[in-house]
Amino acid sequence: MGRQSRRQSIIGITAVALAVFAAALSGCAAGRPPITGVEARARYGTIGVIALPEPPATAFERPATSRGEAAGRGVVLGFGIPLLVGFQAAGPPGMLMGMLASPVTMVAGGIYGVFAATPPEDVERAASALDAAVSASQIAERVRDGLVERLRLAGIDAVVLDAAAPGLTVDTIVEIKASEIALFGVGIDPDLSLRLSVVARAIREGSEIRSSTRTFDSGPRRHTFESWAKADATPLRLQVTTAIGWIANRIGDDLLNPSPEVTSSVGHGVPRTDGASGDPEDQQ
Repeated sequence: MGRQSRRQSIIGITAVALAVFAAALSGCAAGRPPITGVEARARYGTIGVIALPEPPATAFERPATSRGEAAGRGVVLGFGIPLLVGFQAAGPPGMLMGMLASPVTMVAGGIYGVFAATPPEDVERAASALDAAVSASQIAERVRDGLVERLRLAGIDAVVLDAAAPGLTVDTIVEIKASEIALFGVGIDPDLSLRLSVVARAIREGSEIRSSTRTFDSGPRRHTFESWAKADATPLRLQVTTAIGWIANRIGDDLLNPSPEVTSSVGHGVPRTDGASGDPEDQQ
């Protein structure tokens, strides 16, 4: 074996060893148990949780309401779907076959779109129901209440603070802000998933000691725009309730994380597919 070959072998072995060592360290860190109530009280003292009053940004993907818009979306889908299906079926050769088929599917998608537009008044009616549901959901306040309960169960002194009249004296303030609620999907009248994001900031003695962003994604639980708004937006309200419980628990987990430094963590929750609501499995 020449010098160059030996050098490459040593580099390769070293790289593998470092990768194994890093994976072992990561596994040890991930397996560390949460801090105890005594440790949490020493770190945070009494925690006051406050819900910031700013409403979340909304991003609701609406169905196409005009024939031109629906036809345009149909053409885009007609181009993209054969490529995706072909690639999933046979890799790059399948994608090439999809490209050859796409002119036909683009025309078909455009024609279908002309007849698939949703009446504007139906969309506006659904939008009003969804907006009303979001306005009444009190996301930040409900996450705040759930977080206080989660912390108390862990043996931590936690209280609710009122943004208008804080009143109580606490050692650490945790701010809860509902940052975004979205219904997202692609299509003429697409099936939409719910996404809800909440930001938590722990502040002690004027300095941020931890930050956490938690995002709930409804995953396979999808509905069309109008279906989310049915029965006074009941499907949306139920999914928001599920999301709030999941997010409150995960923010509590973040505060009990043994690493004391400022962190930003994003997690995703997928509701159970049997129709029951419950705490989704953490997929971080």
